[in-house]
Amino acid sequence: KEIEKGAEAYVKDRYTEGVSAVYGANKIVVVAIVHNRYSPSNFWNGRWRSIWTLDTRSSVVKGVMKCKVHYYEDGNVQLETSKEILDDLSVSSSDPHQDISKALFSYIVAAETKYQTALNDSYHELSENTFNGLRRALPYTRTKIDWNKILTYRIGAELASK
Repeated sequence: KEIEKGAEAYVKDRYTEGVSAVYGANKIVVVAIVHNRYSPSNFWNGRWRSIWTLDTRSSVVKGVMKCKVHYYEDGNVQLETSKEILDDLSVSSSDPHQDISKALFSYIVAAETKYQTALNDSYHELSENTFNGLRRALPYTRTKIDWNKILTYRIGAELASK
């Protein structure tokens, strides 16, 4: 029950439209988190999913975080990425039930924040450096095109006549 309360509080704080579910059997606890965002007016959709498994006997936590984004204005671009984590969870033993829940969600907060920050950093790097490196600095003529005067260029005149 403590882990379920922790999951509900975490999702309410972190994922405004997200949902969580907690399952348990044979000293294994599974926390599933899903958050979908749809923005058709901005031409994108996104989904965050994470599944965290805790073995309460050995305090081993396993996590799988998945992110999928679809952008579809003037094209169709999708990103699908995931990361798996396997680690030991450190828990104090004063109140095992409450401490396990606090330790688990402290761990989940840190892991998801680190992964989401790394994704944001890689997107920034991609847009700032990688895409610019792929673009040709100048066309084959070695001069910049003045798009306001495109009809004065030979190719512009040919395109306008068709």
